[in-house]
Amino acid sequence: MEFKRFMLMNSGTTIARDPIRRSAYFLSLLRGPHVDGWKMQQYKWLDRVDIDPRDLPFGMSAWQVLEREFCKAFEDYAHKEKALDDLECLKMKDRRIDEYIAVFQQLVHRADMFKDDPNCLRIFTKGLPYLLAATCIDVESPQTFEGWAKAAQKHNRNYLIKQNLKPPGSGQPNQQCNNMFTWNFN
Repeated sequence: MEFKRFMLMNSGTTIARDPIRRSAYFLSLLRGPHVDGWKMQQYKWLDRVDIDPRDLPFGMSAWQVLEREFCKAFEDYAHKEKALDDLECLKMKDRRIDEYIAVFQQLVHRADMFKDDPNCLRIFTKGLPYLLAATCIDVESPQTFEGWAKAAQKHNRNYLIKQNLKPPGSGQPNQQCNNMFTWNFN
């Protein structure tokens, strides 16, 4: 992300336009023992290509080759399956609906799913507290992800408002404050 941000901010500069410099900058951002060996190989390859560009595959720049090699070396081939497993286990906690929706959307994207797919909507619904999901169905009957998200936010907010009307530790409306003020209209 740091690399992409830098390249977007500097798209008109030499470093962004020159494939060798772009590649060298990208490699400079990689750190850690798991990438050191690969990174050194790529630096050596860039040195060779800089001296003799004929080492490049036909029609490809040094950056395109480096990007392809990086993806081959470090791609997580099971990322979709992991995201799907995480989706199946995801549950809304502590009435934090916005957090649940945000994480759900990220996982759906990583799993390469369509948010309005019926299976995806079922997974979203099963992650909600039962009474919240049931209220959404009874009142809103949502058919899309956006509909479900808005209904869940609305009914979760209503639940929280109702909970704030109760005095702590009771199931009754807050009557503790009723005698605090004496209104004198005379």
